[in-house]
Amino acid sequence: MFVTLGSAAHPGSGDVVIQIQPGGGAGSIGYGNQSKFAPFGLNPNVGDQIKASIYYDQHGHTVFTATDLTQGITRTAALPTAGIVYNKAALLDEEASNGGPPATDVRLWQVTGARMTTYTGARGTVTGPWQTGPVIQTSSGTAAGTVFSSPAGLWNGGANFSVWLRALPRTYTGGLAGYYSNRGPFRFLAADMTVPAAQVPAANGGSALVTLGHSGGPTPRPYAYIEVRPGGGAGSISYVSNAATGTFKVNPAPGDQLAVSIFYDQHGHYSLTVTDTTQAVTGTVTVTAPHTVSMARNYAEVLVTIDNSAVTPPPADVQIWAFTGVHMTTYSGVRGGILGPWSSGTMIDTTTGTAAGTVVTDATPPAVAGSAFSVWLRHQ
Repeated sequence: MFVTLGSAAHPGSGDVVIQIQPGGGAGSIGYGNQSKFAPFGLNPNVGDQIKASIYYDQHGHTVFTATDLTQGITRTAALPTAGIVYNKAALLDEEASNGGPPATDVRLWQVTGARMTTYTGARGTVTGPWQTGPVIQTSSGTAAGTVFSSPAGLWNGGANFSVWLRALPRTYTGGLAGYYSNRGPFRFLAADMTVPAAQVPAANGGSALVTLGHSGGPTPRPYAYIEVRPGGGAGSISYVSNAATGTFKVNPAPGDQLAVSIFYDQHGHYSLTVTDTTQAVTGTVTVTAPHTVSMARNYAEVLVTIDNSAVTPPPADVQIWAFTGVHMTTYSGVRGGILGPWSSGTMIDTTTGTAAGTVVTDATPPAVAGSAFSVWLRHQ
């Protein structure tokens, strides 16, 4: 958590800050600016209440104070400051964006008693009397990205708020589980997977789908997908698009590693490729991609489809598919995984296709910067 005063005339270089790191301990609370940063000498424990303040005397000094209210210890330090006007104040959490999102929203920080004073003595909380706004962290740094962390609404007259690490948006379905990414638009989607053994009954294994297409607007919409069925063998890998259907001449065995990809050349063609890296066998099919101009490929998904009506719930949770190496590329060449930089979400299969239903299949949080996850058949 950062408590910051800054200057619009000297962005970054004119900021002074108190930084509070989670976990407590020596060096977890520090102060400074771009030229100097030092620890306060406080050693808070997890759960301690910390009060932090920055005071500019308008005569060349900025004073930093941190108090561990739980232990009753205060530390104060000062730095020389001259020729600057602090016209920005911020209370911000800096959250790393290279990890997987949590299964549910998690509160990271709670801030209480926030207050500010202007050069002329006007006093207020976060909400003013001055212009204020929230800062929301997304995968792309824009409103089009997936929200990683964001503040909850202000309360106590604008003096209190909390910062939350956000779970991915959820969509409940009656037969699909996995992850999707949208907005793109995407020209390439790839996923590696392990071919699982056939389940008994067969419906319990589902099928893997790797799909590139368009979401929203009138039909017909452009799409192409590759389907992989468990158990392997001849005809177990097929492709479907607006213009063509067929099977690949790749006959994997259970346990084989597959690399599956769809490439849209932006000029009216898909190249659909499957490689059995265990057997060193590759198959590629090129098919027509209709609706080239009118509908961009703004939707990519790696999912498992399953027939809920034919599933026999297992006595314990069972992993049925494992995906690694999930990668996407936009029309403009931007690359990433499930988490972006673009808007993404998870699909959860329930008995009713709604949040009220019992979960049949769902996916683990994406790992390795959003390039890996597994799908599980849940016991009921």
